[in-house]
Amino acid sequence: MYDLNSVVENCLLKCDESNVQYGEIKRVDVFNESRRYIGLCTRLDSGAYKIQISSLLLNENIPIIKLEEIILHEILHTCKNCFNHGKEWKKQAEKLNNRYNYHISRTYSFNMQNIDDIIDHYKYIIRCEKCGKVYGYQRMPKCIKNLDNYECAICKGKLTRVK
Repeated sequence: MYDLNSVVENCLLKCDESNVQYGEIKRVDVFNESRRYIGLCTRLDSGAYKIQISSLLLNENIPIIKLEEIILHEILHTCKNCFNHGKEWKKQAEKLNNRYNYHISRTYSFNMQNIDDIIDHYKYIIRCEKCGKVYGYQRMPKCIKNLDNYECAICKGKLTRVK
């Protein structure tokens, strides 16, 4: 099992090295069994932030890079004008993506090799038939009703509903 505090410290160091000016983070907690999210950033009354990460991500079967990407995603929400996934948030994410070859994005997805560890966590799962990319969702995505109108973001392959 990964040591969350060590991974968070490493992520903060990467933000510093990339000139990403994040806000004050008071706490980073682990939560068990949530069906809505795997990472969450909350603004506290004091103006500082609390980050929560799903215990599912601390399993060493999940690649450390995925855990880092999710933690960094949440850290980015602490940056000025980045509490949403708007232009500034995307700009800060791009800094980290370019420097460390991350794929920090608005939503999370996992490769097929990791799906066994998290399949029960999601209500909806879509997989690309061509490259095997798996997309997990807590809420029903618009694409689920008509997958023929959508394609894989990675390889443009055909998507199939798994769950």
